[in-house]
Amino acid sequence: MARKKRERTASPLAVRLSVLFYFLAFLLLFLKSWDLVALALAGGIPVLILFFSSFLPRRFGLDKPVMTLLHFLAALSVLILYRFDPERGLRQGLHYLIGLTVLCFFAVAVSRFPRRTVLTVLLTCLSLALLAAPLLLGREINGARNWVFIGGVSFQPSEAVKPVLLLVLSYLLSERKRVLAAAFSVLCLLLLMLQKDLGTALLYFSVTLLMYWISTGNLVFTSLGILGGAGAAVFGYHQFAHVRRRVAVWLN
Repeated sequence: MARKKRERTASPLAVRLSVLFYFLAFLLLFLKSWDLVALALAGGIPVLILFFSSFLPRRFGLDKPVMTLLHFLAALSVLILYRFDPERGLRQGLHYLIGLTVLCFFAVAVSRFPRRTVLTVLLTCLSLALLAAPLLLGREINGARNWVFIGGVSFQPSEAVKPVLLLVLSYLLSERKRVLAAAFSVLCLLLLMLQKDLGTALLYFSVTLLMYWISTGNLVFTSLGILGGAGAAVFGYHQFAHVRRRVAVWLN
């Protein structure tokens, strides 16, 4: 009970300190060059932090300390970039707003969707289809076939699947469907390895292990997973070489 009380009192304080920090930081940038955009950010960024770190967690049951830390770091990237290059800072701010919009969408979807199992199945099928798309529609760039080109539009499906990975694993692990969670993660990793996108595969693997440890608290299996992943990376790099060559020949 004492721990929960400390969390309830510490979280609002962290939000207030974040708001004050960004208000003063952007205000100083405004006073330095009388930049009206900086003045607008001095008011806009704190409002966003208040809304997404206070109202949204209460409304949809999100973790308030995590939301506070997330928005502090995201806003910090806007501040640093704007300090050295206003154009890049505004571009980062636009990305920040897009991320907040996606966050709101998934918060509403997860809380309002009447049957989360159906939502999970849809997201799982969509994510696997997206990860398979570069093998059919993409072309190799810098040694990896992980971009999709449709007309004049290009995007990297593995980036879009990252939040879906978190949602699907969160649901499956919360429902104790650990075999299904492992199967989904393995399929994602196989598709990423066929794309030769080993960096993203490592990120997916690390996230899966971390979420498994948070869900179960089993340090032994988590450690075995780390050792097994390291061994699989070395073994898979050699064993999948001929598979990647065959896929490349078939696609070309």
